[in-house]
Amino acid sequence: NYSDYSGFRSRAKELTASRKKLYMDGRLGMIIDATGHKYNKIREQKMELEEIGYHCYMVFVHTDLDIAQQRNMEIPRKLSPEIVERSWKDVQKNKEAFQGLFGNMNFIMVNNNDFLIKLMLHTLFFLLSASLLF
Repeated sequence: NYSDYSGFRSRAKELTASRKKLYMDGRLGMIIDATGHKYNKIREQKMELEEIGYHCYMVFVHTDLDIAQQRNMEIPRKLSPEIVERSWKDVQKNKEAFQGLFGNMNFIMVNNNDFLIKLMLHTLFFLLSASLLF
């Protein structure tokens, strides 16, 4: 069940927002992890960051719906299959819009059907962030 009766999720969101503000105030690099099903939220975050001088990139991690459903069933905090499908479809509808928003040079798509190891994604983010230094 996705509900958070304990309040931990709410508290975690508060801490994340506070940390994000500190990073922005210090103009520190950051990676924002989101599902991508809310296009306007990502667009607004990108605009806010660019207004204060950030360079924004998107790594779009694609997974087929059947794989997403299977992985959802393997984790402790499961979503209903209907929520997974609705979110997945929203993300697919937003894919082209994200490409337009970030541009070809700042948009990278990665296929995650073969279950990329987190280390590979961290390496990709590291390489991407390192390229910003030059």
